[in-house]
Amino acid sequence: MLNHLNFLKNEKFLLFSAGVVTTLLGSKIQKSPKTRKVVVGAVAKCMQLQKDAQEAIINMKEEAQDICHDAKIEANRAEPDIQ
Repeated sequence: MLNHLNFLKNEKFLLFSAGVVTTLLGSKIQKSPKTRKVVVGAVAKCMQLQKDAQEAIINMKEEAQDICHDAKIEANRAEPDIQ
């Protein structure tokens, strides 16, 4: 009987079997309504994070432009009038 189970020691057979099992379980998990709910929630959070990051970048750009403008005004005030 043990001679018939030698294929269980074959690494290629075990890897193939693991691939088949993973594929079957993956397809079941993928089609699960709970999985869909989790994935949709994760995508929604990522989209919100992207939107918040874009707004933060726009705000930083506007603040940098304001600082640059104020610095130019200060620089012009500090220069003596040359005539």
